[in-house]
Amino acid sequence: MMANTSERKYEDFEPVSDLLSEKECDTLLLYLPGFRKEQLKVQLTTSRILKISGERPIGDNKWKRFHKEFNVPSNIDMKDMTAKFEGGILYIRQPKLITPATTEQKHDEGKTAAEAERPASQPQYEAPTEGKTEQKDKEDKMEKKEKDETPAKDQVGSKVKHELNEIRKQVGGRSELFKELRKPGTQKRLAVYVILILILGFQAIKMFKSFTKVEEKSVMEYDHHEL
Repeated sequence: MMANTSERKYEDFEPVSDLLSEKECDTLLLYLPGFRKEQLKVQLTTSRILKISGERPIGDNKWKRFHKEFNVPSNIDMKDMTAKFEGGILYIRQPKLITPATTEQKHDEGKTAAEAERPASQPQYEAPTEGKTEQKDKEDKMEKKEKDETPAKDQVGSKVKHELNEIRKQVGGRSELFKELRKPGTQKRLAVYVILILILGFQAIKMFKSFTKVEEKSVMEYDHHEL
């Protein structure tokens, strides 16, 4: 016949606990020597409270019991929490939530470690070759030649501009003359001038011919007289 539970005498005790914190998870350890798995009870509430209790007989209707409560941190993923009892120790594994900041931090840490392991690169110096030296000399000569030819080109350009200006002036003067000649009164006066010049030229030619005949006649008479 089983003993009545009301006649049990309980002895409460405070079990030793420990917390192992890692990057990916926290592990709560509760040391419970003498207990068996079926004598323990683990509960997790929606308010993020972890409740652990247990009791076991120690003889003479005496029982040893405990009750512990732990607050679950906000960075713990409650869905993946697990409990394991082994060797008189209760292990409560509490995985941490993976946030974008945590992922980026891991990436930066891995990058930093890779850069630390990578040997420092030495600057590479390329020795100048003979071909490159000759090419550089040619480029320097061409640049110097262009600098020397620039003043000469400027002088030629100035002369050409001056001659063009002179031609424009002359053409402009002639165009003004043509404009004057195109006027009706100017054309009439010009026609009169041309006629007068032709008459004077004809008279001058006529006088020159008459004078030449007189001289020839005098010479012939003089020669005949001597004969």
